Amino acid sequence: MTIQTTWSDTIVDEIHKIRQELLQEAGGDLESLGKLLMQKQDRHGDNLVTLDPHPPRPLRNKD
Repeated sequence: MTIQTTWSDTIVDEIHKIRQELLQEAGGDLESLGKLLMQKQDRHGDNLVTLDPHPPRPLRNKD
């Protein structure tokens, strides 16, 4: 007997909802969505987080 469970994450659900609202605001067009997001970023750019770059980690040997 297989029991299937579904899970729900409120944060993921909220992100999906906001994505759908933004896509609807852009008329359902992905190119328009990109332009809309760039406009929003330009208006709120001072609220964006910029992290200092980190050097890449060395690859581990598979020995």
